[in-house]
Amino acid sequence: MTAAHNLVDANNNPSQNLSVERHGKGAIDATGLQRHVCPAYNQSRKGRDSDNDNGVIIVPEEIQNVADGLRPPSQSSGATEGKSRPTEKRQLGFGFSLALSESNFHGERLELTGYYPDKSGKNNMSEGVRSSNGECFRSAKNSLEYGIDTEPGVSGSPVWIPYRGHETVIAVQ
Repeated sequence: MTAAHNLVDANNNPSQNLSVERHGKGAIDATGLQRHVCPAYNQSRKGRDSDNDNGVIIVPEEIQNVADGLRPPSQSSGATEGKSRPTEKRQLGFGFSLALSESNFHGERLELTGYYPDKSGKNNMSEGVRSSNGECFRSAKNSLEYGIDTEPGVSGSPVWIPYRGHETVIAVQ
C-alpha cells in the first residue's frame, strides 16, 4: 500500500520510474506492475482529498522470487545455481486484514516504517528504512490521529500494528 499521489500524476497518468523498496533486499522495478488507485481519488481533479489518497501496487510472488534469486518451480529440479524455492509459505510484504477495518485503535501503539529524508530533505534510500512509533490519539471510521514522528517525504509509508504474528497495515501516511 502507498499514497495514490505516488502512483499517478495530477492528470491520473501512471508514475514513471516506480520501484518497491524492500528493507534489506533489492528494489523491485514496479513501473509495469499492476496498480490500483482509490476511484474517489481519481475522480477528484482539484484539491484531492487525503481520505482517498491511497493505492496499492500488486507485486506477484513470482517477481519477488526472481528478485530474491529464487528459481521458478520449473527450473528448481536438477539445477545447481541459485537458491531453491522455499518449501514453506513466505511472508511477502505487509499483512492486510479487513477484520481490522472496524477496530478502535485509540490508545494502541502504532508503527510507521519508511524512508525518511536526510538533512538535505531528499529521501536517502541508502540509509535504509527507519521506523517510528507512537500512540493512537483518535480512531475514526476513515482516519487515525497518532503521535508518530513524520517528515515530508514519508507519505505513502505504511502505518502498522502486529496482528496474528505479522506486521499488518492499518493506514497509509
